[in-house]
Amino acid sequence: MIIRSVFAAVLGLAAVLLAAAALPSAWLQRNVLDEAGFVALTEPMVEDQGFRSELSAAVAGDIGRQLGAQPALAAVAAPVIERVAGRLTELDGFPEAWRESVAASHRLSLADPERPELAVQAAPLADLAVREVAAGLGVDLPPAGNLTVRFDDAGLGGYLAAAVRAAAAWSWLAAGAVVAALAAVLLAVRKAGAVFWLGAGMAAAGLLLWTAAGQLPALAGRVSGAPLAGAFAARLAELSTEGFQPWAAVLAGAGVLALLAGLVAGLFAGPAGRRGSSR
Repeated sequence: MIIRSVFAAVLGLAAVLLAAAALPSAWLQRNVLDEAGFVALTEPMVEDQGFRSELSAAVAGDIGRQLGAQPALAAVAAPVIERVAGRLTELDGFPEAWRESVAASHRLSLADPERPELAVQAAPLADLAVREVAAGLGVDLPPAGNLTVRFDDAGLGGYLAAAVRAAAAWSWLAAGAVVAALAAVLLAVRKAGAVFWLGAGMAAAGLLLWTAAGQLPALAGRVSGAPLAGAFAARLAELSTEGFQPWAAVLAGAGVLALLAGLVAGLFAGPAGRRGSSR
């Protein structure tokens, strides 16, 4: 009986740990590794004034560099570029250009899944601004071409590679958590007690994950690179926190429900149920 209880406890702990790993892995797969999910996650990014300012500055700087070889035109174009860049998010076609930019950034960052490198590709947005500037000046301007903004933090690639591996394994982690939890309950001498402690573990795991997600903005502040890269990382961290914390809350809530179910089942079992389990 003691051996059964020990094995049940080990399996219960394994179930909690696997569930705690499966949840963020599943979220990463759906919202970061999947291109459509990443585009949806970053859609509210341009609502932030700070990020819009850095994006406009990067686009304006790229157009200015293109015109650097034509000093006379550059002098005339400067106020037009400033005006267009300042209202970049209001231009016709901005939503489509933003989605194209995010999708291109996603493909660029994960071009090599074994060695991912987070980068921002703002060329579609720059092209949109270039067309608006050309229309304002009444001249033909070449497309922006490549406007890649990379992150200088070498350690970031390691975290991203770990996230890719975890996301790929989320289904196995989730299946392992379910199997371990069922085995723990079946093997336990007191089934209600096993459900109670599994619930307590899940609730604690959900709370810890919720708290950990809240630290992402602080970690993003340590990312170095161009101003646009820093603004992108900061806003992405905020959106990731907002997106993942409800998932963690669901895990914690499910754990509380399981805890209460185990408690109620134990109370209804009463002394007779406990005596029956001890025989």
